[in-house]
Amino acid sequence: FFFRDPAMANGESVVEHAPHAPNGDVNGAKLTLEDPAVKALIEQEVQRRLKPKAKPQHLQETFALNCPVHGLMFLPQYVKWVIDTPDFQRMRHIKQLGVCGQVYPGATHNRFFHSIGTAYLAMTFIQTLRHEQPQLEVTDRDEICVVLAGLCHDLGHPCYSHMFESFLRQLGKEKRKEARAMHGEQIPPEVEQEIAKFETWDHEKASLVLVQKLMDDLREKLVGAGLKADGEGDDFALIKELIDPPKKTLRQLGKEGKLRSSWSTVIKGRPVEKAWIYEIVSNWRTGIDVDKFDYFRRDAQHLGIQRQWDHMRYIKSARVILDDNEEKGIPTISPPEKDRDNIRENLMELRKTLHRTAYQHKTVKKLEQHMIDILKLIDKVPLITGTDGKMTISEAAVKIDPIAYPKLTDIFVESRLMDEEDDRLKDACAEYKARFLERKLMRMPQMWTLPTAEENSQFKMPEEDSYLDQVLEVYNTEKVKAIEPLEPFRSVPREELRFTTAELNYGMGTSDPIMEIVFHDKQFQKKDYDNDPEANPHRRKLFVFWNPPEKDLGDSATPSRLCCAAVTVAQQYNGKDSEMDVTPASPLKPKRTSGASLDPPPAPTTPVAPPAKKRRVLEIQSSFM
Repeated sequence: FFFRDPAMANGESVVEHAPHAPNGDVNGAKLTLEDPAVKALIEQEVQRRLKPKAKPQHLQETFALNCPVHGLMFLPQYVKWVIDTPDFQRMRHIKQLGVCGQVYPGATHNRFFHSIGTAYLAMTFIQTLRHEQPQLEVTDRDEICVVLAGLCHDLGHPCYSHMFESFLRQLGKEKRKEARAMHGEQIPPEVEQEIAKFETWDHEKASLVLVQKLMDDLREKLVGAGLKADGEGDDFALIKELIDPPKKTLRQLGKEGKLRSSWSTVIKGRPVEKAWIYEIVSNWRTGIDVDKFDYFRRDAQHLGIQRQWDHMRYIKSARVILDDNEEKGIPTISPPEKDRDNIRENLMELRKTLHRTAYQHKTVKKLEQHMIDILKLIDKVPLITGTDGKMTISEAAVKIDPIAYPKLTDIFVESRLMDEEDDRLKDACAEYKARFLERKLMRMPQMWTLPTAEENSQFKMPEEDSYLDQVLEVYNTEKVKAIEPLEPFRSVPREELRFTTAELNYGMGTSDPIMEIVFHDKQFQKKDYDNDPEANPHRRKLFVFWNPPEKDLGDSATPSRLCCAAVTVAQQYNGKDSEMDVTPASPLKPKRTSGASLDPPPAPTTPVAPPAKKRRVLEIQSSFM
């Protein structure tokens, strides 16, 4: 179905357009292909068919932008309608990588240009499929919806992008502790509902609200461009579904083999015959989409990481095929089987490289913790004007207030921290000055590379409160106090310790997206794989930070003792037969033997052969500068 030759699908012949006489002659003469008149008619018909149809003005790609990543981009006029709105222009003031620019000074690019680049790749992708597979019956409406979804997918990002989500979730955690202290385990439903707003908030929800507002503002123009709701689908619902598809529901229905039969109950934008369209902007199946194609290359370029993924190879070679038989299968975007290794090594591993090297760099994690502290101080002040008067930044975000929320940009926060004109923000300004301007950062007693399931099948992920309580318990033992005995022992309050983790994966947690991709062979038939032996999809890191008052940052003995305590606790989680690889992350400090173990070294013995049993390695780094 998806690969029949459409060249002569209508069965039409050029000579049918010649003026035949009733007796079969043309203009009184027998018709032959050598006749000059016939040749002229053939040439005329060929030119008629090859002549492109004039596009409506809103579809003409006359809006040109020069992009440092994709070069000169030509986009249709309806893209400019969206760009020239206050809700889209606000993304100029939201950095793509948040505080990462404090570690990588070149990484100051913004969400504004990333969104335009994503729209350009979305347009390129759907136009390629439309040209290569006319039988997909891609319409102008489909193309407009896909491009607008790519353009608006990050419209709801607040200041500091993903870090703001962590800020709200920490507020939710604190609110839950307060509720339990007041009500016990039986928290009233209305309080539970309010806490859940903080714990589950994400920028996609805000994006959908702002997209709806934008579509309402541009309704007349978009309807004039052909968007509507009819038997082919609801275009306005489609744009929002493309931005935030119900991924968990679709994956579960796919596992149950009910996706085709249940599609219309979950998705309203397009029928199941066009299910593949939901894999272009935010791919619910594998996570391989044009959003990542743009920011992988854009971020790597601005970070100075010399590694790239050839997204145009993927776009040009992908085709739409069924992911199963005709009864159960739905159309999906399929790359050729020969690109399997290329996708793993140059796309999936690039994602891990960006996270390990930049997004979740140890100093970036410190700065994020400091900025969250600053945002908490700011949140004590009703600073921002919304529909119901003054409100805090967290209220503006949780309510997605149409007036207050769009003001939440990096420049809104930083301008108030830099000018120091609001006395109510005195503590926040002082914290920002010390941490960001004077670079007085918290210390890192532990960065633990956690074992994978293959390395330690019995390992259980530590829980924050329990883990830090155990670290403090060991820290207060006599063995730890004996470390660096010439230095005074300092008590460490629980609130000075921070616990956070980093996820280094292929974008689907412990799952391998390669196994979810439907590849095709040279005959465009589905190619199945039982496993992916080269995959290394998941790795996690655990960070313990020490954030003392500014006057105590010069204390090197306390983080050394905390390191010893953290290593001891980590060894308990990893298993008693662990081998330890403990190295300082800071190049300014020598390797600390204090972090290796709390037990005295064993007495010398006669060398013996190493045991045959493979020992677990405890890989931990520390940084006290």
